[in-house]
Amino acid sequence: QDDTRTGGYIGPLDSPDVRVAVEAERAAMAELEGGCRIPLGAVCLTADGRRTLHLKMLEPDGSGVRTARVAVDPRNPVGSGIAAARALR
Repeated sequence: QDDTRTGGYIGPLDSPDVRVAVEAERAAMAELEGGCRIPLGAVCLTADGRRTLHLKMLEPDGSGVRTARVAVDPRNPVGSGIAAARALR
């Protein structure tokens, strides 16, 4: 953050919409302690100007699936991701 020279180079690559989606997805995965060993999918989609985080997780024994959909607040994508993860539990 303090490297203004590098920030000048990469700043034009930043997409606020993508950043919101990624922050929400990552927060949900972190809240669920998701990693390569957990059958978990997370995607943030935009429709009609609204972002929705969709989560799907298989039960560890394969007996079922859990799903959650939560509206993403662009001012607090991390909080939205955590809320989605908690709704999945």
